[in-house]
Amino acid sequence: MTPIKLSMTAFGAYVEHVTIDFKNGLRGEKIFLIHGATGAGKTTILDAITYALYGETSGKARDGKDMRSKGVADSIPTTVEFTFALGNRIYKVWREINYSSRRKDNKYQTRAKLSCDGHLIADKDRAVKKRITELLGFDADQFRQVVILPQGEFKKFLSADSDKRQEVLNILFDSTPYQQIEEALSERAKVTAAAVNGLETERDTLKRQLEGADSTALPDMEARLLSARSQVATLKRKFDSAQVALTKGKRLADRFADADKAQKNLQAAQIDFVEAEKTFTAAQAEYQQREAEEDQRKILEDKVRELKEIQSTLSDLEKQQATLAKEQAKLAEAEKSFKKCDDNAKRYEARMNQLTNDKARLECEKIFGEVLQLEADLDSAKEKVSTAEKKLNAAQIEWNRLQIVNNAARLAMTLKDGEPCPVCGSHEHPAIIEAAIPTITELRNAEDTVNRLTDEKSRLEKNAAQIEGKLSAKKNLLADNPELEAVQKSFVSLRKTEAELEDCIKRLAKGEDCIKQNDKALDTADKIKKAAQSKVDNLIGAISELQKKIPETYSTAPQQLDADLNAAQKTFVALDTVWKVADKNYREAIKIKSAREATRNAAQRNFDALAAELKDKTPPDTNSLEQATAQAHETYDAALKEKAKLETAFDTLKKVSSELEKVEAKLTEAKEIADTWRTLSDVANATGKGESDLKISFQRYFLSTMFNDVVTEANNRLKQMSNGRYLFQQKDAGKTKAKTAGLNLEIFDEQTGALRPVETLSGGESFLASLSLALGLASTVRNKVGGIKLDTIFIDEGFGSLDTETLDFAISTITEQSGGRLVGVISHVEELKNQMPVRLEVTTSETGSEAKFKYGSSCNQALS
Repeated sequence: MTPIKLSMTAFGAYVEHVTIDFKNGLRGEKIFLIHGATGAGKTTILDAITYALYGETSGKARDGKDMRSKGVADSIPTTVEFTFALGNRIYKVWREINYSSRRKDNKYQTRAKLSCDGHLIADKDRAVKKRITELLGFDADQFRQVVILPQGEFKKFLSADSDKRQEVLNILFDSTPYQQIEEALSERAKVTAAAVNGLETERDTLKRQLEGADSTALPDMEARLLSARSQVATLKRKFDSAQVALTKGKRLADRFADADKAQKNLQAAQIDFVEAEKTFTAAQAEYQQREAEEDQRKILEDKVRELKEIQSTLSDLEKQQATLAKEQAKLAEAEKSFKKCDDNAKRYEARMNQLTNDKARLECEKIFGEVLQLEADLDSAKEKVSTAEKKLNAAQIEWNRLQIVNNAARLAMTLKDGEPCPVCGSHEHPAIIEAAIPTITELRNAEDTVNRLTDEKSRLEKNAAQIEGKLSAKKNLLADNPELEAVQKSFVSLRKTEAELEDCIKRLAKGEDCIKQNDKALDTADKIKKAAQSKVDNLIGAISELQKKIPETYSTAPQQLDADLNAAQKTFVALDTVWKVADKNYREAIKIKSAREATRNAAQRNFDALAAELKDKTPPDTNSLEQATAQAHETYDAALKEKAKLETAFDTLKKVSSELEKVEAKLTEAKEIADTWRTLSDVANATGKGESDLKISFQRYFLSTMFNDVVTEANNRLKQMSNGRYLFQQKDAGKTKAKTAGLNLEIFDEQTGALRPVETLSGGESFLASLSLALGLASTVRNKVGGIKLDTIFIDEGFGSLDTETLDFAISTITEQSGGRLVGVISHVEELKNQMPVRLEVTTSETGSEAKFKYGSSCNQALS
């Protein structure tokens, strides 16, 4: 994982939006310093990276939601966006903490998105965290231990117990195949042991079945079985013969019963056929009688149709006449509306003429009032000009006086006794009183007063000229106005005139709106009137056409039409009903007669066939045949059961003996296989109980080997940083009876020549040891594991506990042996600034922290 860009808003110390461009800012360097004062926000950068990836901070003490900047408005969400490279793919993860005052259960809502090369691959908090864990190969805790070593967490991997260290190593070096081998061997041992147990149970069961059985009885039992089989065959033939005789007897008895039934069916069919013939004859006579009335029914049907058409026409005439009355009423109402609108138009026109005249008079009054006001304003403006002119003259006199006094004083200061004055020629020069000489301030004030009064006079003159121009323009508007004489006599005040003029203008505007609305209503009323007149004319024509279609007899007496129609309908319905009934009865009689004749003929054929079949035959005695068959079956069934019993006993003895031999052979083989798999499982899982059995599992053995490589890489760095004093050593390495063998650490001290626990190291020594182990771990993973790429490591603080010489060793070691990885060193130590080619300088301000890249020892050039 290589960082490319990090953006933060309202996150911790970074209140405003801040973007850190690692790709361009690092300029290809593999080691850089994150520097700033304590509390400036250095560790917050690691918090932001960890929070973006996992929704957690780099230190467990801080919750992700606690990183929201204090005092930020609720409307501003906290956002973190981290772009990083993994192999040749670019990933971008984004998270947001959004404050919502509407939620009572939890005021904070979080969202997250993860994209790869611009394509969204996860958009839920848990889904993003799970996918990040799969991509990087670490969960949040392991990421903090191996990639980011924050304050307070720095020594955890160094001092972790063997189980915790195994969890991290297992992720980094993927010991899953070895664990799968352990599990597979254990499962195989369980399966083979279960197979042995099953075969032992089966063997014991077979032995119990054979208990008390005499194997020498098998030949005698076989002879008895052969005799029983012969007897069963003889009795089977007798039983089959009895069954055949019984079947033939029952079949013949059934045929005699069928013949009796056929004779009865024939007699009943003959009676039904005679009844059908009688019904057919009566229906035929009725049908012929009603058929002769066909012409009479046709005449009546035509008459009914004709009278109904006249009745419909009369109904249409009544509807049209009713509609005509309504339309005539609408026409009258439309004419009334049209007249009302026309009267309104005339009334509105007279009122508008009056308002127009009033407006002309009021406009003259307004101009006259404005003339009077402008005349008064002009007099006032001229008076102000006169006053300003007087003040200006006085100020100019004072200014001239002060200049003369000042010039005279300055001249006097240059005169010498005995020399003539260039102004008066006197050789005596009285002493100058300094108090009489004007100061520079007095001169400037006098000059400023003259300038100010000059501007004031110019402004007042300009204002008077503007008023005079307006007055002349207004007087020109009154010239030759016919309303002027009457206005001069009746004028009251300008304010009252303006109010009346405004009211008159509003009335004129309202009157124009009324005229427009009335014109629109007049046009609508005219259209409605014309449409109503057209409908009335059309209805009158339609009514005239309908009246022509109605005979005069029914036109004047509609009740006669109803009487004639009812009489014709009644007669027609009566004749039509009896005709339809006769027709239906006749057709049904034909069908019934035909069907019953066919039934009778079929019954006759069936009876004749059965009589011919049973000629010269006698009904059988089925009871005697059934008794003989039952007796034969009982004897046969008893012999069959005895034979089956003998066969079962014989087969069981043979089968059990054979199965027991097979099971004994399988059990011997299964025990050998189970012993082999149990031994392999015990070796791989370190579960053996003997004194010489191994106590370290296959997986632990592999990880201890990998950890040995990590320790070797770490010692290369620790030896250099400790000036050759300290080296790591695996505790219990090579001891097969120690369950924790190979994953515990001790420190070898060259000064004392003895081993001691890593916990006894001082703060600075512990920091160097942790740093060496972290770099060694990263180097080993890079060399041996292709799935997990430790391309970046961040080291947070700890350098403050080192003296100057040790600090130089630590930085040079990191620079020389980082193995091409990006190393970010986080520290407030000033000495580190001159040792790093690039540093990310974190500073604070009133609006929050800022972070900028700076370069070289002077770091004068900055890049945001």
